[in-house]
Amino acid sequence: SSSKLQCSMSTSKIFLRFFALSSTVWVLVAATEAHPFLELDNPSFLSKGNAISSARINIPSSFRLGIVTHYRVFVSTNGYFSFEAPRFSCCPTSFNSSNHIVAPFWADVDTRIAGDVSYQVFNASSSPELMEEVSAFIATKQDVPFAGQWMLVADWSGVSSYRGSPATTNSFQGLVITNGSVSYAVFTYKCGLLEWSGDAVIGFRSE
Repeated sequence: SSSKLQCSMSTSKIFLRFFALSSTVWVLVAATEAHPFLELDNPSFLSKGNAISSARINIPSSFRLGIVTHYRVFVSTNGYFSFEAPRFSCCPTSFNSSNHIVAPFWADVDTRIAGDVSYQVFNASSSPELMEEVSAFIATKQDVPFAGQWMLVADWSGVSSYRGSPATTNSFQGLVITNGSVSYAVFTYKCGLLEWSGDAVIGFRSE
């Protein structure tokens, strides 16, 4: 599934959309004072560049994406998580069987011009309060009990588009979280921090 981001700069609101597929539910939300960007206290940073992927990220256990269970995850400068293998394509394409990805804002990003991409893994034993906060947010949104075991948070901070300007940047955040059987993703945006679109695509491919 995919969706184009729609944003009204005059009202600083994001249209909300909910995705559901198999045992995985995707929640797309707008950042507010009650739900700001999460702080990464010990982040890993991606190298500067265009279409850069992280190395394989060590996750505590598997992640269920639709009907497929994954054990490998990567973060791209281009605004998405990829599963099973890193991706290096510069531009958004259609979601197909080779794209096992979750995309908060899939676009042609170039951090050589401006911005940083970072990520951090949290778990219930090392970060119990944060995990409880995010789990409670999801449980409230979905009206079902949920207690996450671990989550991966990625932060795209002040990033420029390819051939863009350092004066025109985007900041957004995405996370994937699981309790071992049910998985969620939360995409977080603030309209005042989204200054370019570049035909960005939001969505996921799960099978």
